[in-house]
Amino acid sequence: MTRQNHFAGKLAVTAFLLLIFSNWNKVPATLSQQRLAEQPIPVDYLQVPELPLSISMPAVEKTEKGYLLRCSAANSSSEQLLGVTFLILVLDPENKVRGRGSWSSGVRVPAYATTRLSIKLPLTLSIKSRYRVVLAPEQLIGSESIWQVMKARELTEAYARGDEYVMPKVRRVANQVDPPTVEQVIY
Repeated sequence: MTRQNHFAGKLAVTAFLLLIFSNWNKVPATLSQQRLAEQPIPVDYLQVPELPLSISMPAVEKTEKGYLLRCSAANSSSEQLLGVTFLILVLDPENKVRGRGSWSSGVRVPAYATTRLSIKLPLTLSIKSRYRVVLAPEQLIGSESIWQVMKARELTEAYARGDEYVMPKVRRVANQVDPPTVEQVIY
């Protein structure tokens, strides 16, 4: 092998490596942008202390079929929780409301238990990664009780704007529609 061929071979290998490494920086940027777009969007959740439902680690994920709310739900009551109605606000970086809605979902959270939930958002909202999402409970249905948060929409909007926090009032009534989950013995 001549010295000239050896040098040409090294030059070709160097050019090939430069080509790979110059494009190498572009590939991870594209992949990281895709990963950022698929990252779950954190959710601010308005906890209502009088409700037996506590939500932690809420996040909204975009899927091919819409959005999913993923969270952990804890039930601090002696009755099974059967459903919940949520209010959702989507705010842009200037705190302008870009979307809002409410929906009900059947959930099963046993008494004194914690469960991971994945709830489909049946709303046509556009949630961008730089937007802020605020979620609040409006109504909670248990096997024996129904809890209604009074003026839930106004409280949620005030919370989203950062106004002074006002303790939500909750009205509890007997659930006379759903059959009780515990068998009762009648003498």
